[in-house]
Amino acid sequence: KDICPVITHHLVEVQQMLDGRVGRDIFFYSISLSPEEDSPRDLKAFAKKHGTGPGWTFLTGKPEDILNLRKSLGFFYKNPKEDADRNNHSGMIMIGTEPLMRWAHCPGGSKPEWIATVIRTEMDAPLTGSVAGVTQPDIAFKAKESAKVMNPSGSVHVHK
Repeated sequence: KDICPVITHHLVEVQQMLDGRVGRDIFFYSISLSPEEDSPRDLKAFAKKHGTGPGWTFLTGKPEDILNLRKSLGFFYKNPKEDADRNNHSGMIMIGTEPLMRWAHCPGGSKPEWIATVIRTEMDAPLTGSVAGVTQPDIAFKAKESAKVMNPSGSVHVHK
């Protein structure tokens, strides 16, 4: 609970920086790591207290459902003792473009400007090739192209 207000404050700023996109083509989901303590009513009051806007959902539920959700998102440790320590899970933001299967993480304690940049990059660069005029190179394409060498016969040889 100690880190939640800080990250929520940062994300409220990020939500404002994203100029109305949250709720339209970007969605925020905050997942309780203490579902046995956080009722939907508590989370609604927390969201209101911190000024969250539309397009942001706070989730809680049965502990086993939250565990399954965390596992499906990759927020778990194989070692049960490590996984039981909630501090290992708090503070991370996952950014994803599910149709493209692109996923990234960003520390929630980062400056809001950085978080917004990571979100914009992950959401926009794969589709447009650039964010705010800055071209995002496709590393896989560049590596493949640089590995090709034309030999005198005109055929392509790929170095492995």
